[in-house]
Amino acid sequence: PDSDDARLVEVVQHRWEKARRVPGELAAEMARESSVGQEAWVHAREQSDFSAFAPYLERNLELAQRYVACFDNFDCAYDVLLDDYDPSMRTAEVVELFADLRTELVPLIAAVAARRVDDSCVHGDFPIENQRAMVAAVLERMGFDREGWRMDDAVHPFATSFSSADVRITTRWDESYFPSALYGAMHECGHGLY
Repeated sequence: PDSDDARLVEVVQHRWEKARRVPGELAAEMARESSVGQEAWVHAREQSDFSAFAPYLERNLELAQRYVACFDNFDCAYDVLLDDYDPSMRTAEVVELFADLRTELVPLIAAVAARRVDDSCVHGDFPIENQRAMVAAVLERMGFDREGWRMDDAVHPFATSFSSADVRITTRWDESYFPSALYGAMHECGHGLY
């Protein structure tokens, strides 16, 4: 029961059970509007114009609500969406996790905010090729495998994998603020590692 084959059947069955509850027209509409919304977000971000993106966000939220309405076997509406990315995780568990984090993070953030931190070293002129070299060195220390991994550029960093030997991550570059690329790449590398 704990073999790879049995687990694969379990995962595929769970996904199929969810997918069969969603009408084909809704699934197609969600895919289409997500893609259209992504492009609208890219352009709105370039222009720093949230109002240009807002209608697409509203449309995708409406579709998400229609998707959630296809299910009646979850305790909370968000559980339906959460289950798509972290099967069997429930909103109540996430709330508890964040409550635990809050007890440690709030005092830490207050302590850091109370100090004057000189962050001038992360603002300046950082040619992208130099950033690429530095980010590559950091990711390699984290476990990035040049033989089976790949890193590309994107407007919004993400990670995907087709197998443990084929991991693809992205980051975005900002010549005046180095942490944008570094932290984005480190975050996505973390996804790739698991």
